[in-house]
Amino acid sequence: LKQSLACRYTSPLFRHLQRIISVARGFGIISKMSVQAERSLRELRLNTLAGSICTATSVALTNPLDTLRVRWQISGNNVSSQGLIRFGTRIIRTEGLFQGLWFPGCAIHMAAVSVSSGIRLGFYPAIRDILAAGETKNAVHMGSAGFIAGAIGFW
Repeated sequence: LKQSLACRYTSPLFRHLQRIISVARGFGIISKMSVQAERSLRELRLNTLAGSICTATSVALTNPLDTLRVRWQISGNNVSSQGLIRFGTRIIRTEGLFQGLWFPGCAIHMAAVSVSSGIRLGFYPAIRDILAAGETKNAVHMGSAGFIAGAIGFW
């Protein structure tokens, strides 16, 4: 099974995770991988893809609000007295909804968040199950997995 996993997952991130696992085994942190951990490693790509799609969709849907917030913050004191809704309405009238609020920064924001969060959400179950090593998962396993997956995703 280990050889089939090594052949199927040749991405650099997966190879990096395999190195981390082998180092942890060398130090005795991980004695054996559970069936659940093996399954989580098989599903790593699918989980990462699903996390990336979900976060990219979230950014695409909420980008107008984020753009409005940023434009409101940099506009200065002279516009803050007219109200946020009036400010947004003026942008939509003059520039249009898509050109004024939806498109600015959307693609780069989607790319950055989908890579970072996709890695975090994809790696979390695999790391959690490896740390649990067949035991019942507890808060230490989950918290450690969240910290490690977050560090990998934001690195």
